[in-house]
Amino acid sequence: MTTQFTDLNLRPELVQAVASLGYTEPTPIQAALIPVMLTGADVLGQAQTGTGKTAASRWGCSGHESKESQQRLSFDSCQSIANDRQR
Repeated sequence: MTTQFTDLNLRPELVQAVASLGYTEPTPIQAALIPVMLTGADVLGQAQTGTGKTAASRWGCSGHESKESQQRLSFDSCQSIANDRQR
């Protein structure tokens, strides 16, 4: 079974924006990390360059609105650390 961005419980406007860029299926690292991030848990992911780690971290931080609190996770509550070798 293939995961789609629509399966990840992201905000509809974010799914639409991603689809408008031509993406329908998340990469394995995105499919693994985004659902965990949406619970508010800390995550650590490792994958090759170009697999969408940065996008996963941003979408996971901004892509969900909690039904319980009606508050969005914000960029202020997220931190991404990138390997310097990729520059």
